[in-house]
Amino acid sequence: MSIFETAGISHVGKVRKNNEDSFIICNEDVTLAAVADGIGGHDNGEVASEMCCTLLAEKFKAGGMDGTWKKDDAAKTLYTWVEEVNSVIFERNKEENNTLPMGSTLCAVLFFPEFAIVANAGDSRFYVLCKEKLTRLTTDHIVIHNGSPFLSRAMGIKAKARPDVSIVNIKGMDKFIIMSDGIYNSMSENAVCKILTETSSAEQAAEKTISTANICGGVDNLTAVVVFRRTK
Repeated sequence: MSIFETAGISHVGKVRKNNEDSFIICNEDVTLAAVADGIGGHDNGEVASEMCCTLLAEKFKAGGMDGTWKKDDAAKTLYTWVEEVNSVIFERNKEENNTLPMGSTLCAVLFFPEFAIVANAGDSRFYVLCKEKLTRLTTDHIVIHNGSPFLSRAMGIKAKARPDVSIVNIKGMDKFIIMSDGIYNSMSENAVCKILTETSSAEQAAEKTISTANICGGVDNLTAVVVFRRTK
């Protein structure tokens, strides 16, 4: 059984008509958690985000990854998986000749007992709570063009996704959250920090995060995956 307790919720929010977010949680010896957010304004964003999660989960389940893996091997493997998933979506875009190719963000995290491997393409985010302080461990891939923000990296748009992959020491860290931009654009990081600090279960934290984001406007689709280290 995984040493991590996990929960994920996705909600359409208060503004959008459909939900283009997806998430996965796979709990084995190693825990995989990921959030994908379909690119707004492009065709089939919800399809792209679902493909990201479904295909990544398939690779994880077939990959034989366990707690004995070394950091560098796990990081290289996750990078390879993300690029392989990107290729599938990219090739589908070419076959369908989509005017605006479907694409998605992806923030995926492999949780080992003492370290985590983080792969990020886009602007979904990964945070850790340590000593009641919330710290973001990913960088948004955003560029400003003519005053408007655009994703500089995403899944399925280009032949290579070029995700950022990092190894994070999580020894002594017990609470984590992955979220789509709808969460952090609706509520403050301080509010997320307070929720993670005051909740005692991953499910309670995920539910509270989604409900608070909706109360604060629900300005986009809302997805949160929460991971707590088990205390027993």
